[in-house]
Amino acid sequence: MSWPTAEPFAEIGGLTWAGGETPSRALITDVNSLAMGAWDQFDLGRYRQTSLVAHTAPVADLEFSRGCRARCVYCTKGVFGDAWRAKAPERFVDEVEHARAAGFRAFNLVDDSFTTITSQAIATCEELIRRDVRMPWTLTNGIRVANVNEEFFRVARRAGCYLLAFGFESGSDEVLKRIKKGATVRQARRAVAWARKYGFTILGYFMVGLPGERRDTIRETAELAASLDLDFAKFSITMPLPGTPLYREWAPYIRDSNYDFSIHRPDNGLYEHPDFTWPELEASAREAYRTFYGRPSYVLRQLRRSAERGQLLREARYTLALGATGLMSAFARR
Repeated sequence: MSWPTAEPFAEIGGLTWAGGETPSRALITDVNSLAMGAWDQFDLGRYRQTSLVAHTAPVADLEFSRGCRARCVYCTKGVFGDAWRAKAPERFVDEVEHARAAGFRAFNLVDDSFTTITSQAIATCEELIRRDVRMPWTLTNGIRVANVNEEFFRVARRAGCYLLAFGFESGSDEVLKRIKKGATVRQARRAVAWARKYGFTILGYFMVGLPGERRDTIRETAELAASLDLDFAKFSITMPLPGTPLYREWAPYIRDSNYDFSIHRPDNGLYEHPDFTWPELEASAREAYRTFYGRPSYVLRQLRRSAERGQLLREARYTLALGATGLMSAFARR
């Protein structure tokens, strides 16, 4: 039998290989029906490497939902689509307990859309509390500031979540509207205040060079990041990913239309920005890093907070790791 023309592979939807493919398969609508991880087939002792921000190991990556209802112009949803499908709180906590029984000691909830329905996210946290699961967990993919309330942060903290990230993207309401983020700077400030009130470690994601961006809006983004009470911030150069509205809008500016995702990286200037040169974008990202991390008040505050959390070495390591995305070069090229 030869691959891929022989049965049953040619009848399986959603497969792609060199020289051919099968039609897309229908989305799985009932995510509660998905099998749990066969972790008993693995020696978890061989997978001790964990995230820099994790407090213990090993860490399981768990999925609560698939799909995203948001319409952000820069985001690709080619894998899971627009339709948001979530697991029931009880089913998700079953999966957490399954991970714990397999030997995991923490988990990272890898969703971008956990808080799509805030009441459902709260119910999931309450189920973790009710079952007394007691596993520390994180939300590092970046939840939306428009889809949270104070009750969510209160209950999530009680349920064991200690670190979360927000996808702020921009400090300009004008740009946020242009990219169809569905959020405002005011909502960003409010969400961070709630997260800080309940003792979370907070990471913020920002972008420079978004559609409609100007030098003053990039400056607003850097200033917003510095004014928010964040523990860490990451600034990325906007990349027009294949399949996104932004990719279609900027098609005339893209040097290489190759759909190889490995080349779509912030360190690869594969397109001509309509309003900035590539060196200008890199300089803007470096300046944003300097604005955020170069404040003496930030350094002193983070040393104190990290020491209070008992995470001084780990969080210093995480900050240094940001050098791979531009932090170290920000200061080296000043």
